[in-house]
Order: sequence, then structure tokens, then C-alpha cells
Amino acid sequence: MRRYLRGIRVLVSLTPLVVGFLRDRKRWITVGGPARRSERHHGRRAEKLVARVAKLGPTFIKLGVST
Repeated sequence: MRRYLRGIRVLVSLTPLVVGFLRDRKRWITVGGPARRSERHHGRRAEKLVARVAKLGPTFIKLGVST
């Protein structure tokens, strides 16, 4: 049961960022051109991603440190 709760926590934490990355590639995820994003936007998103990954725990912190 605890393992399932952990999986749900990971999904809830990372899903908004994954959807955001998909929307950068295609404006409506499946169709449309890529969205225009500034370097500043990408920098802020990278900081959010590292913070969320680090908040998930020791295994994920290793992923955050390697970036």
C-alpha cells in the first residue's frame, strides 16, 4: 500500500511539468506548432523541476544533482 501511495505522489508531483514539456513541443500536445518560450522561462522551469525531484526523496535527489 505504501508503495502505491509513493507512486501516486510521484505522478502528482511530476505530471504538471511533463504536460508543460509536451505543450512546448506541440501547442495542443498532439497538434499545432511548438510554443515559443524564452530562455528565462526554460531556466525557471528547470529550477522547478530540480526542486520537485529533490523534494521526492533520496533516490530522486541523485537525479536532481546530476543535472
